[in-house]
Amino acid sequence: MNVSELINKYISYRRSIGEKFSTNSKILYHFLRHLKEDDISLLTESICSDFLIYPTGIITNTWHVKYIALNGFFQWAVTRGYMDYIPLPKDKPQYQKTFKPYIYSDEEIKRLFDCSLTLYKRKTPIFPECIKCIIQLTYFMGLRIGETMRLAVGDCDLESRCMLIRETKFYKSRIVTYNNQVKDVIIAFLDWRKTMSMPTTSETPLFLMRNMQPMKQQVFSQIFRRVRDNAEIHREDRGKYQPRVHDLRHTFAVRRLTEWYQRGQDVQVMLPRLSTYLGHTNISGTSVYLTMTPELLASANDRFCKYANMEENDYE
Repeated sequence: MNVSELINKYISYRRSIGEKFSTNSKILYHFLRHLKEDDISLLTESICSDFLIYPTGIITNTWHVKYIALNGFFQWAVTRGYMDYIPLPKDKPQYQKTFKPYIYSDEEIKRLFDCSLTLYKRKTPIFPECIKCIIQLTYFMGLRIGETMRLAVGDCDLESRCMLIRETKFYKSRIVTYNNQVKDVIIAFLDWRKTMSMPTTSETPLFLMRNMQPMKQQVFSQIFRRVRDNAEIHREDRGKYQPRVHDLRHTFAVRRLTEWYQRGQDVQVMLPRLSTYLGHTNISGTSVYLTMTPELLASANDRFCKYANMEENDYE
């Protein structure tokens, strides 16, 4: 079997178990185009190493992303007898984490809500009320922006205070609960939709443009950047990667962890619940969202000090 056939077989397998497998499939196809020969027996460590540093010729963090994609493919091929060994370099360079998610403050969150309504004063193709509600639900429920944009009217169960999140990152649906504050936000938005004579069937997208067509995620992303700039929210270094809409999800996760510490709850017990709520398949996926903040560090230190004092008292 040649490399192209094996890669297609592997991608089909990963998707058959419920994964979108978008990024890694692109890397594998890129690897396929990089090869001069399609014969699986001709793959060598030198060929793979050359691909890992292509096109810059130096080791960057992209090296690790490519390595993970290739390693998964080769391990699958070896365990099924298609290959005898994994032709990847044995020594991995240290991963340099350069990007840090932005954690919004409570005051910045409020400014985002306010600016989403005041940015567009004249009539435009978008409804400012939709922009505000998208930001609110994304933050209040820790959703991926794609999940928020795909919400339909029928997904809102006000009586049970839960939201059906369809077709998530791993092709699975889940139920997300919310409190009375979020319920009031949803009720107010649904009431506003009625005043605008928007369709109210269960299948109708929750967020529509003035032409009654669903708002696209790309359109919202552009609008969010304008809202963020108007709210004067930016990184202190004015770097390339300014606060994103996805950072609302990071902020949600950090806020939950901080609250658990402050309440004295067992964080190790609560983390699996947070992982399930966010729609992750394991806790390692959730750990990406747990950026250390001064508030979180202070809460953790306070928890440790209380534990240390208890230990000392036990020996007195």
